[in-house]
Amino acid sequence: AFRKMLLELDGSEKLYTIELEAVSIVERMTTVLEILNTAKKPVPFRELVSDPTSKGSVIGTFCALLELCKRQVINVVQEEACGDIGIQLANLDLDISEVTSAIQTSEFETEAEEDDAVVHG
Repeated sequence: AFRKMLLELDGSEKLYTIELEAVSIVERMTTVLEILNTAKKPVPFRELVSDPTSKGSVIGTFCALLELCKRQVINVVQEEACGDIGIQLANLDLDISEVTSAIQTSEFETEAEEDDAVVHG
């Protein structure tokens, strides 16, 4: 039915292809923690995004930050409305290797494996 509707559309309509980009939230979380641990000061959100031209990279990094906030590993600071958002470790004495290990064995990995099994059979 969907294909039939598309065929009935005026030929002047442009069809678009959407390509999905795989972004690992766990990898983004780990990378963000490594950057923040090295910086020891608030880092602008833009500097945490691996590829600012990629929507997948921006969204993946944002999701990673949300999860790190939920786990109370990072603090987010914004000094003025609509100003830059800075991200820093909640505890500068935090053992990043422990947090990284916990993240990599977290529910994300299990969910990703389950999703992969569903998608790829």
